[in-house]
Amino acid sequence: MFNKICVENNISDDIEKCISILQPINDLIVKFQSDAVPISDIYHEMTALQELAKRSNWPNKKEIVKLIDDRFQFIHADCHGLAYLLDPRYMGQKLSPELLDGCKNWMINLSKAEIVIEHTEYETMIRTAKIDGKKTYDSVLYFSVIEATISVKKFWQSISVKFPLLSSVALALFSLVCSSAASERNFSTFGFIHNKLRNRLADDRLKMMIFVFANSKSLRNIEEEDIDPSTLEEGLLSFN
Repeated sequence: MFNKICVENNISDDIEKCISILQPINDLIVKFQSDAVPISDIYHEMTALQELAKRSNWPNKKEIVKLIDDRFQFIHADCHGLAYLLDPRYMGQKLSPELLDGCKNWMINLSKAEIVIEHTEYETMIRTAKIDGKKTYDSVLYFSVIEATISVKKFWQSISVKFPLLSSVALALFSLVCSSAASERNFSTFGFIHNKLRNRLADDRLKMMIFVFANSKSLRNIEEEDIDPSTLEEGLLSFN
């Protein structure tokens, strides 16, 4: 398709058209290579890409829209929809009624029927937090995740006592990564550690060294995203 665009007319203009099509796709590829991106962003970003393609004046637009739709259907799974529903930034706002019912049924299958009650209470908490404007602990947490000062996973860890059933599902979902980039990085780490100068490392020692190398970065990221009490001070003082 891109070859056809580039050879039909003026090549410089056509290359710009190709870049305009490929740039948003490349941006998503780069974004999803990060382990810090929650899987709820897949549903959000893919639906946004679908809308962008439908609004665009791209050449061969119908073909591009179909390619995006087909790819979305290929990668989409129940975990993406449910994560999108439980993410406080999205709350399942673009889910169709059929997908919404499917996500709730899957949520029950993963836990107990009582999880529906917790989910209703959770939705009420988020609606109230939006109105409160950092005047309660819940609203401070909500706006912290909206402003990306804490992760979605950290948000759920902070309310796990309040919603034990729902948080167990949410934490499992938000511990997942968006792509296989992490496992591919492990192969690079393996090649870095098990090189020509260290080619006699025992298997157990090699595994431990790779584990320490990879997880030391993750540990630093976790420490950096821990909630700083000073960031909550303004909200906490307002209702203490």
